[in-house]
Amino acid sequence: MHAASPRERGHYRAIISGMRILVVGASQGTGARVVDQALARGHEVTAFARSPGRLEMESPKLRKVGGSFHDPAQIEQIIPGHDAVIVTAYSGGIWAGIPI
Repeated sequence: MHAASPRERGHYRAIISGMRILVVGASQGTGARVVDQALARGHEVTAFARSPGRLEMESPKLRKVGGSFHDPAQIEQIIPGHDAVIVTAYSGGIWAGIPI
């Protein structure tokens, strides 16, 4: 295995900067931060959230889609065409009774 040359590393960055990213749970908190950072790096972002209107940012590279991550059919429908999926949504019930 050889170390990547500067030219090879530059090519890798060029590929990485043009990704189509789906962020599940994107309307607030960690999800909103992920959307913001992905847009800042030049990615096209689909923000999938129960209340996408709560995401208070706009960009020509941002598409807001409403839906529920609890519905497998909705998730299966939204994933195609994306290079990466980042899930920041969680069900509050998962953490019930677990001391943090």
